[in-house]
Amino acid sequence: MMSWAASPQRKGKEAANAAMDAALSVNERILRDIAACYAEPGAGETAEPQLDPAALQPGKDKLMAICSKLGLSCIAPRRKINVMIVGNHSAGKSSYINWYCCEHVQTTAVAIETSGFSFCTSGKKRETLRGKATLQLFEHLRHDLKGFFPAIYPGLSTEVSTSKERCFNLVTFIDTPGLVDGSFHYPFPVEDIIVAMARHTDLIYVLFDPIGQALCDRTMNVIERLNEQHATKMRYFLSKADTVPLERDRQKVIVQITQNLSSRIRNKHAFELPSLYIPDKSSTGSRYEGDMGRYGEISLYISRTSPRWAAPPTPPTGPNPRWIRYSGGMGLG
Repeated sequence: MMSWAASPQRKGKEAANAAMDAALSVNERILRDIAACYAEPGAGETAEPQLDPAALQPGKDKLMAICSKLGLSCIAPRRKINVMIVGNHSAGKSSYINWYCCEHVQTTAVAIETSGFSFCTSGKKRETLRGKATLQLFEHLRHDLKGFFPAIYPGLSTEVSTSKERCFNLVTFIDTPGLVDGSFHYPFPVEDIIVAMARHTDLIYVLFDPIGQALCDRTMNVIERLNEQHATKMRYFLSKADTVPLERDRQKVIVQITQNLSSRIRNKHAFELPSLYIPDKSSTGSRYEGDMGRYGEISLYISRTSPRWAAPPTPPTGPNPRWIRYSGGMGLG
């Protein structure tokens, strides 16, 4: 009888695995191998295992099983960097995602377009997933979101893009609902869900636009709650800087946002608020060309979060390069 080791089925599986490995980039293989240290492939990389400590075998167990044995809570790293973007309504969150992956995956408009949580990730084919299908793809969120079922189902969606621009094949963006005050009603507790999802993110971008600034109470409440537990993950930006008519006005906006944030967050000694805009959407050309010298910093945060040998994004060339522009931030003290 032919053994499994020499069977055609195993040889075919090994050939398929080799072909799949060849299709992955070096960074993708690194993240896959790191994730494999925590749980067996295909055994549910997200949930903490429910094991009998007496059945565990030292030397053979993965890190998740070891933590279970020791009674420790452990979150296995994903195979991609998770970046959550938070901000006021019309702060440019969806526009940044479209710019990053060079594809129109998120709807942008002056009206409130993102009323739910939209996951943007890279895949083999372009497709859109809704509701429970999103939770099947991001199984690790089920435990923290189960308290919001079933109200959260209509508010979950996933946009899968085939883009390989910049580091998008290593990133999953979480586009959160635009936050507004007043009588606007969300069908789910949006603030609590943002805080729950933050536990599974690697970076949290907070975007302030020159109009809304840091004046929305709901946005500031979310920032304060996130800062209590995830201060090291958070990065703050002034978006749509090209809509400010004068440099003097832009500096005033930065000062006002900084003053409002100073009473809410604790990392005051290392705080920065870079300004950004997308050049080909600017109606004023290169007005800030002289002082916006930190190109691509917001993208470099992602590159530095991925494996340290990952190549940083390279500014595209051509007559109309899609590259984001910055100016200096202002500290809190």
